[in-house]
Amino acid sequence: MLKRSLLSASLLLILVAGAIGQTNEQQGTGAAGGSDSAAVGSGDAPESTKENASDSTVNGETAQSTDTKVVPKPKGKVNADGAQPADASNVAQSPKSVKAKQSTDTTDAAQTSEATKPATANETSKEKSQGTTSGATTTAVTTQAQSGQNGSGNGDAEEEGGEEYRSDHVSVDKPIVLKWSGDLNPAGACEVDKGVYCRNIKYGEQRVLRCLTMQMVRQWDGDDDGVITAGCMEEMVTYKLHHTQSINGDIELAKACSKDAENLCQNPERYQGSGQGGAVVACLRVQEKSVSPGCQQELFRIIREAAYDFRLDAALHAKCADEVSKHCPKTPPGEGRVVECLHKAAFHEMENEECKKEVLRQLRETSGDIRLNHQLYQACNYEMQKFCHGIQPGQQKMQICLAESRDEEGFSTKCNAAVVELLSHLIEDVQEDEVLTEGCAEDLKTLCDFDETNENADHGELLACLSKNKEKLHKSCIGEVSRLLEEQFRNINLNPKLQGACGTDIQTHCPDTVQDEGLTVECLVKKRDNLTDACGKLLFEQRIVRNQSIAYNMVLKKACAKDQQTFCKNVEPGEGRVTQCLMQNFDDEKMTMNCKKALSGLAKDEAEDYRLDPQLEKACRADAVALCKGVCDAGDGKESCDGKVIACLEYNTLQEEGRMDVGVADEDPVNPDSQVSEECQRALNFRTRMQAADFRNNEVLADACHEDAQKLCLSGDNPVKPGMGRIFDCLFERFPDLSEACQAEELKFKIVQSESVQRLPHLFKVCQMETAYFCSKVTPTGGHVLKCLENNVESSPGHYTPECKAALSNRAKNLQKDYRFDEGLHKHCKAVAKKYKCPAMKPQNMSNGKIFMCLVEHYNELLDNQRDSRCAGEMSRVVRQLFFHYQKGAPVTNVCDADLETICATMEEKVGRHSGRYTRCLGDYLKKHENMPSQQCDKLVAVGKSTGGTENGQSIKNEQLLKQQIEASKAQQKHIEDRLLSLSNQLKAAQDENTATSKENAMDKNTLVGVVALFGVLLLAAIVGAVWAVRKYLNKGYMVLKSGDV
Repeated sequence: MLKRSLLSASLLLILVAGAIGQTNEQQGTGAAGGSDSAAVGSGDAPESTKENASDSTVNGETAQSTDTKVVPKPKGKVNADGAQPADASNVAQSPKSVKAKQSTDTTDAAQTSEATKPATANETSKEKSQGTTSGATTTAVTTQAQSGQNGSGNGDAEEEGGEEYRSDHVSVDKPIVLKWSGDLNPAGACEVDKGVYCRNIKYGEQRVLRCLTMQMVRQWDGDDDGVITAGCMEEMVTYKLHHTQSINGDIELAKACSKDAENLCQNPERYQGSGQGGAVVACLRVQEKSVSPGCQQELFRIIREAAYDFRLDAALHAKCADEVSKHCPKTPPGEGRVVECLHKAAFHEMENEECKKEVLRQLRETSGDIRLNHQLYQACNYEMQKFCHGIQPGQQKMQICLAESRDEEGFSTKCNAAVVELLSHLIEDVQEDEVLTEGCAEDLKTLCDFDETNENADHGELLACLSKNKEKLHKSCIGEVSRLLEEQFRNINLNPKLQGACGTDIQTHCPDTVQDEGLTVECLVKKRDNLTDACGKLLFEQRIVRNQSIAYNMVLKKACAKDQQTFCKNVEPGEGRVTQCLMQNFDDEKMTMNCKKALSGLAKDEAEDYRLDPQLEKACRADAVALCKGVCDAGDGKESCDGKVIACLEYNTLQEEGRMDVGVADEDPVNPDSQVSEECQRALNFRTRMQAADFRNNEVLADACHEDAQKLCLSGDNPVKPGMGRIFDCLFERFPDLSEACQAEELKFKIVQSESVQRLPHLFKVCQMETAYFCSKVTPTGGHVLKCLENNVESSPGHYTPECKAALSNRAKNLQKDYRFDEGLHKHCKAVAKKYKCPAMKPQNMSNGKIFMCLVEHYNELLDNQRDSRCAGEMSRVVRQLFFHYQKGAPVTNVCDADLETICATMEEKVGRHSGRYTRCLGDYLKKHENMPSQQCDKLVAVGKSTGGTENGQSIKNEQLLKQQIEASKAQQKHIEDRLLSLSNQLKAAQDENTATSKENAMDKNTLVGVVALFGVLLLAAIVGAVWAVRKYLNKGYMVLKSGDV
């Protein structure tokens, strides 16, 4: 019933809009001004000045005034507000008028106490005076009024306004005296409508007014096809308008809220002017959650009526009348059109601050329940039934459901436009979003200096503040902020700040993104190098926010919808977690091409600035401030740093590991006291992996090598396909042809790559099985996995695929060009190279083996110096690796080319072509010869044969210890054998002496034999284990060569 009542009330307001202008003309003043104000103050309708001799008779009740305070009643045939009644002959009866009976059930009982005085004057009906008749007229007039229909009518009841009704149910507000027993004029414009929809309702105490209002609500809700006539609707609105200054002007509201008003509103003056119904009603509305359910229902009704027609909102009507005439002169009242016009068309131009506040106040009050937004309610009636069935209005549940259903098939363009309009209001003024305001109440106050008493719009500033502080928000707030941000990035029209700053840029660079769906922002991102400064700065700020969640990036979200379900179904959205998950599965065969394309674009976008990578920004924020201060001129957070901060953090990571030396320019930003946090290092590792996969993901490298890549790798008959590090490898293969700037950046990144196998995309892919089998428990950073793979390929080559062996061989080839490409060798030999004054290289030059061979010349000195022994151990490991992957003409091992060609001439015929064949050849040769034929080759082979260095020195110690343990085990074995022989003789003697006790002796014998057997097994296991361990340690120093291939 409440729903129907509210619907009827809203419809009523529409019709009132047209009649109010006519009423004002007849009265010569506005509805709320002039002589009408006196009528409003006394509770009566305004006096009409229109006179018509032919219409001097009345259709109402016998004129009888019992209250001398009542304003004189209008003369002539008039409505409640003094206007002429509508022509009933032009009103068609509704075939569904029978539905009006539903509204009478609750009022029949009240009619028994109705105190309406029967009319005595003869009535001349409007139809009769106009020469027409209407079947509806007989039902539109009460039984009491019909008794005088044939009279000529002088001094009749209607002229005096019928019996008066005094409404004083709420004592804290002024009483109201109402005409016609407190109801509509029985002979007014609603006469016919009453007969159609409320035929059994008696006039009095606003019963007919309420019945017709309920019918209007049914029309709004689509529950009835019947339509209240425009004239009747206008009369109802005018009637209500004249009684909005006191809560007693609405009888049902006054009755329902009398106790609440007395308890909560003893001093209502401070609410004066806030909304319809005067100060008491405003007081009750502010405390709506504290009032009784019955009062809440009535408050909702009057709010809905006012939302339908702004004139029923007393304060809004009073303070915005001039603005309506100025900005919305052609906008008819009703259906919320005037308020929407004020907000949409003229709000930013309006100078009347008081009117602005009232418009915002009503919009905020009506935002929670979709029934209070007539345009949205009507536009989305079908969608509410289809997509949101079962959802109850209130708390924005229906609005949120509609917004989330916009992509569903069958969602109309009309409803979509209405939803977008609603969202624009919520984004511009978050106080209109009651769910967000409630969920973010504490965050708004603590983070954004929010003042809930502020009556002005925030123009999107509060939403921007919340989004910037998203990490600090409470969980209840994060979801609501994300809901609006998703819509903002989806439609540029919901992003007024960006639209304003980039309007010209959009017209110039993105004119074809009318449909939007995130395409406008995506287009601006792609064209960011050509944007105006103002647009570029604001776009950068919003890109930081957009990259926080895949939900904000509509292009990526749609392209990877299937992939997200496949790979990242259980990943919690936010902070870039879903996009990082997708990137981690980039090379998976199940990844769709559309998703790969979208991810490539995002990776390139994030490479521009560490703040565009949510995971990197979170992990490295403090490190960037501490270690890279001054690196980027855009320290205000509004401009891109072009990858400089990411490069700075990477270089500081190398500095921390002692690897910053030649090959890195002096101007590179390195803090000598750098200590990059572990969390930041992990995030950098992932970023570096993305850079290694596609050189365009390294902003600094891509900028330095753009022309080189276009010329040498991306053009010609067989252009290199980006991805899997192919462009980077192509540039490295053409290193001598690169520009100096590109050479320097290539070398820097090659050094960075040596930190982890994951930064070598091709090797990482083809050696996944070997990594999982041999190195699953090895620390992934610091080059440890690469060492593990190399050590095991030497000892177990049969367990490696040809593809993995080839990738390791290619890495060894590159390593010969520069010792810095091996993490361990570079880290522990950098200082030694400087100590022995090995050739210093320019940043853009590779050493081509010169520094390594310099270290070989001083190898014996390294062994003698404890501080340099670790470098010696790393050199020995690398030399064994280089010979295992020997390639003729390589910068380091080329000193042995002639020797190997001579002594291994028949090796290929014996063992075929595979990695390790030259190691076997050298092993066989050194078993027979002490030195290599060539002195330079012999020095290099001696490094490989050596077990020097800290690691290999420890191997020798372990070997010696194990040998000692084996000798001790042998002695213990001899002792056990002697003891066993003695025990065996004793047992035999015992058996000969007393066979009677054989059972006991047998038990002793079995026990003793079991103990002896156990000792034997344990001893055997110890010996076998020790021998295996020795062989393992010996084989680790691989160039302690033996015959046969390993």
